Amino acid sequence: MNGRDQELINRYIYQVVRRLPRDQRGEVSLELQELIGDMLEAGASAEEVLSKLGDPAKFA
Repeated sequence: MNGRDQELINRYIYQVVRRLPRDQRGEVSLELQELIGDMLEAGASAEEVLSKLGDPAKFA
């Protein structure tokens, strides 16, 4: 994964968690990072992962 991919992932996670109550943000961020990491390890590209997860507003 390159820097651009990491930036895309970080922005996606931020867009998801910013819509959540503050007390849930840390846990959800960690779970989402783990989910994305698993998908990347399975061979998906960052773009494919984020496309599969869909709109961050709807994911939250």
